[in-house]
Amino acid sequence: MTIYINGVKSESKSVTFKPAKNVATDKFVIGGGSSNSDKNLDGSLDNIATWNTALTEAQIIERATQFGL
Repeated sequence: MTIYINGVKSESKSVTFKPAKNVATDKFVIGGGSSNSDKNLDGSLDNIATWNTALTEAQIIERATQFGL
């Protein structure tokens, strides 16, 4: 799993789980959602995008550039 911020790789980690299941009743939460307030994001998020397939680094940079980042 890799996180990009403004088209630049920020963090990367190998995981053995699926970060989001493809089930209509599942919730997909970004930036918090826990009933415990210390697990919620203290900040803001903008122009978040998710895909159902892995993108190459070049594809991520291309999409970030479309937002003028």
